[in-house]
Amino acid sequence: MGRKRALLSAVGVSADGAMTFDCTIRDLSAGGGKIRSKGVQLPDRFYLINIRDQVAYDATVAWKRNGEVGLKWNNVIPLAGTLDVRFAHLRKIWSERAPR
Repeated sequence: MGRKRALLSAVGVSADGAMTFDCTIRDLSAGGGKIRSKGVQLPDRFYLINIRDQVAYDATVAWKRNGEVGLKWNNVIPLAGTLDVRFAHLRKIWSERAPR
């Protein structure tokens, strides 16, 4: 899948789950993406929950420029259906934000 422009609601979650932040996915591909987030100091590695597609990406920051952040996906974690207990906190955040 090539990089596709997007405008998707997302939530960033620190690896330990202690911090969350709202952001917008601007570009998306199988290997990474680009987000925009206002005034947040992002960790170098975090989970990015794609609300629409019901997945979380284990993401590493590749670059930062003019309020946009390029990300590399280390892993894609499905949030719908059966879920590994290690990612239950991500599923909970997704379910609270998903449209009903």
